[in-house]
Amino acid sequence: MRTCSDINSMSYADFVAYIGQINTPPGGFFTIGRWIELAKIQDDGVLLDLACSTGFSSRSIVQKTGCVSYGIDISKEAIDVANEKAKKNGLNNKLKYIVNNATELQFENQYFTHILAGCNFAFIQERRKALSECYRVLKSSGYLCTANFYYTTRPPFKLLDRVEKSISFRPKSYWDYNFWNSFLASYFLRITDECQRLPVLSDKQLTEAVRHLIYEKSEKLKCQNDTTKKACYRKLLAIRHALNEHRKYQNFNIAIWKPK
Repeated sequence: MRTCSDINSMSYADFVAYIGQINTPPGGFFTIGRWIELAKIQDDGVLLDLACSTGFSSRSIVQKTGCVSYGIDISKEAIDVANEKAKKNGLNNKLKYIVNNATELQFENQYFTHILAGCNFAFIQERRKALSECYRVLKSSGYLCTANFYYTTRPPFKLLDRVEKSISFRPKSYWDYNFWNSFLASYFLRITDECQRLPVLSDKQLTEAVRHLIYEKSEKLKCQNDTTKKACYRKLLAIRHALNEHRKYQNFNIAIWKPK
């Protein structure tokens, strides 16, 4: 049983896994569908889900296409949940999740047909090294699938302080559309590019969504006591409020890349 202190001190990645939150790429199922279509993911594909959290992207694509996938993340708690979900969905013969750092991938050269990166490079400190590793393990005919957040206007420093306090990560205010495209273009050529708006919820919508997840939807929390649930509710609500406000300054773009 986790105490309130345990919950409050959890990293964002571990907390997401603990409450059973589905950590989707920007755009959720819409992005998944576009990746499948634009990157031509079929049943003969071998995917890598980079910084996979609890495995939403790879699990969804395997269910839709019948391909196989590996997922890596530095959070053991997230990897354990991803493997549990794969087994629960009868996909453990198609999905394998392991604890691995994106900067030192435990796979052979040109092993994968596709890499699902979402917006993960923002959260990786040595992102250029991770990008070079993606280039190494992706087949020359393969595809890198991304869905990066980018700033349309610079956010206030006080808002970035709130985001950092909530998820222990501080985005850089200069991470605009050109920044991410320039970064990825150091190893890859962009094939497609679609810019999308981010929805912003009202306070009522946000509160109802958090309450529903913690008190009704989360299988992981059903056996926990009210004190634990309240601690999770307060922490998640604070995170969601900060990120929802942050969305007012962002869009995201779905892009498909090929190795140079």
